Amino acid sequence: MPHCSYISWRCCIPVSFVLALVASSVLAQSSAHPDSTSQTIQQPGATKPLRTIITLREAHNLSTEKARRGYPIHLRAVVTYLNPSIDGKRGGAFLQDETGGIYAIVPANTEWPKGPPAPGTLVDVSGISAPGDFAPVIDNSLIRAIAPSHLPLRATTVTLSHLLTGTDDCRWVQIEGVVRDVRDSATHVTLQVAMADGTIGATTVKQPGVDYNRLVDATVRIRGNAGTLFNSKRQMTASRLYFPGLQTVTILEPGRAGIFTQPTQSLDSLSQFKPTLSWPHRVHVAGTVTLHWPGRSLCIEDDTQGLCAQSSQSTPLAVGSSVDLAGFTTLAGFRPSLENAVFNASPNTHPIAIPVITSDEALKGDHDSEPVTIEARLIGRDLEAHDTTLVLESGKSVFRAILPKALTNSYLSAIRIGSTLNITGICSVQFDSSGTLLSYGGPQALRFWILLRSPQDVVILLSPPWWTGARLRLVLPFILLITLAVAVWVLVLRRRVDQKTRALRESRELYRHMALHDTLTGLPTRALLHDHLQTALERSRRFKKGVALLMLDLDNFKHINDAFGHASGDQVLRTTAERLSTIIRKTDSIARMGGDEFIVLLNDLVKPGQAELVAAKVVSALSCPVRIGKLELAVSASVGVCTISGESVDAEALLKRVDAAMYRAKASGRGCFQVFTDDLITTPHHQPPANVSPNAGPYVQCEMHASSSSEATAL
Repeated sequence: MPHCSYISWRCCIPVSFVLALVASSVLAQSSAHPDSTSQTIQQPGATKPLRTIITLREAHNLSTEKARRGYPIHLRAVVTYLNPSIDGKRGGAFLQDETGGIYAIVPANTEWPKGPPAPGTLVDVSGISAPGDFAPVIDNSLIRAIAPSHLPLRATTVTLSHLLTGTDDCRWVQIEGVVRDVRDSATHVTLQVAMADGTIGATTVKQPGVDYNRLVDATVRIRGNAGTLFNSKRQMTASRLYFPGLQTVTILEPGRAGIFTQPTQSLDSLSQFKPTLSWPHRVHVAGTVTLHWPGRSLCIEDDTQGLCAQSSQSTPLAVGSSVDLAGFTTLAGFRPSLENAVFNASPNTHPIAIPVITSDEALKGDHDSEPVTIEARLIGRDLEAHDTTLVLESGKSVFRAILPKALTNSYLSAIRIGSTLNITGICSVQFDSSGTLLSYGGPQALRFWILLRSPQDVVILLSPPWWTGARLRLVLPFILLITLAVAVWVLVLRRRVDQKTRALRESRELYRHMALHDTLTGLPTRALLHDHLQTALERSRRFKKGVALLMLDLDNFKHINDAFGHASGDQVLRTTAERLSTIIRKTDSIARMGGDEFIVLLNDLVKPGQAELVAAKVVSALSCPVRIGKLELAVSASVGVCTISGESVDAEALLKRVDAAMYRAKASGRGCFQVFTDDLITTPHHQPPANVSPNAGPYVQCEMHASSSSEATAL
């Protein structure tokens, strides 16, 4: 080394020391980052160390299997939410870097020399990967504050529907909605936020001295981390937002201050169309108390109608007292109701008129949320229900009368089954969502309940007979004799009765099927077809879709019966039914009208010419010979077609039209189909067109509608 001749050996010592430090630093970095260009030398048979993850996106996007291996994680991120103690055993924090977010589990024994890092602090995080309960997390996290920073400046606005996909788990997002309620505990506060597509909870760590209730009824924008609720199978069940505090809450529109100083609305004006009404915000109503279950439900009425509200206030209110009520309108069935309601009581009282109604009147919904009286018979008690529940029968309806157990005494449990009662309470009509979807107009009632105000709302009109012990001892010898006689008869007749019962049940089902289905082909009869046709016409008018009828008649069928016997004719009919079943859709219907005449009902037609295509297939399929033993019988069919779409036509008129078209097809040469036109109604059925010979054979082609079937001959 020629340069060394000019450098003293004393100078080489510090230079060598510096070079050694640099080399050791490079080796340390290489071991900490195995993905670097340097390679770790492995002993034979040694397990390859797991690489260190240095971004939150990579940590959160690990598969469950990889996260379970415990990858080392070491990175820098910003704390966006921190709860030092969740259940006394561990804490948790949401972390965010420029790649994404994740949830970190902090051991309960973690020491914070300068206190837990505040949201917006830049921290150094180390730990290992774990599968978590829904998505991967950082376990055994060691979080060390580095320097003050700031919360993420940008957040994606999301909907509840999008949050429920789970794709935004742990990400920094923002929501917008109206705060409907504030629920707090010793350590946390949760806002109930009504978004455009549903309600979500937004949770933060409770800060002393902060008035969270001022947010009620305000339209807000909240930034925070998307959290996921899950079950034991790691399946998502709901979503929630975790936000660091009021510093990420922006009030877009303040709530209506002094709601009870605002003008009141009549109950029948709720949820009505008003261009200036902002429905998501609270409304102010007033009325007379008709029912109060403290901490649960409050029902009132004014001069227009009744209303029931959900309220957590436990101050008891007397029935008949005046009350001011404020809450959020919700649509739950026949009438609007209020959620998250609060009230102010007044010492004024008013009499309540309670009409006597029948069960049929209750199901109409006109008395929903209003006090009524109804006569009924007690047929049972629901012992599994959370509240005291009587099961009653009135007319053709079975309903329940409900009273919270906190308001119940022994009087209700002492009422004997079979007693006739007068039940007074609030009529609560249950909404039939399925039936309403299939109907047009107002909501459909599924059932109704009676909400009782007190045990005195149940009045016994008639009690069933009651055998006392003394009376029972007097008749006991006679009862024993009768019991012995009955036991002998039971032993002899029990099996016979079971056999007769089984035979009667089977016969009833058989007769019912036979009444609605043809015994030869198994197809529906005219009666069942009429029901299907009425339903199809109603659907056509409601959904603006087409309905078509095909009426077909086998050509020269009498000749087959006369020449080859009725058994051969029956086989032709069965074969015809089978061929028709293979052509139509499962949603369509086939019926045998009698003799050799069949009807095909086509539902929900959306394209012109669909019925004609089916008719052509029918003509073609039925033109194939029918093999019976060694015989091949030539068959064909004449088909009439009538299609309507949105037209107001009853079933009988439609049947007459398709009948006229079918007879025109026969008169036009048979073995073809004819589409109905208005001129067919005025043309006699048996009068052939002028250009067709009355002696034309069964395979004469119809104009533009004939099937291209070939003749079949009998062997």
